[in-house]
Amino acid sequence: MPHPSTGFGEELRKRRLDAGLSLTALSGAVHYSKAQLSKVERGIKAPSRDLVRLCDAVLQADGALVALATRPVADTPLVQTPDAIDEEEWTMQLSPDGPSWFQPLELVTRS
Repeated sequence: MPHPSTGFGEELRKRRLDAGLSLTALSGAVHYSKAQLSKVERGIKAPSRDLVRLCDAVLQADGALVALATRPVADTPLVQTPDAIDEEEWTMQLSPDGPSWFQPLELVTRS
């Protein structure tokens, strides 16, 4: 179960405002309710993986929001159970006029 993240919410709000978008505009772009986005920004509700990825794409965060949302919580023990699903985060860039790529998030580096 995801944990609410005020760090993610604060960064989401900062990037949204820097992009000049209202909550209403972002909610229309990512197809989530304004109320849901507000709760995520305030750290009341944890964002879903889909919401994180959509916000990252719409706000052109180049994987920064995804990376912030997938950081482990410091006091949460990392215990591997036999029936656990081993998941991996990927990022993708599609460009109509240039190169496109799709690779594991930990391989994405910015200079």
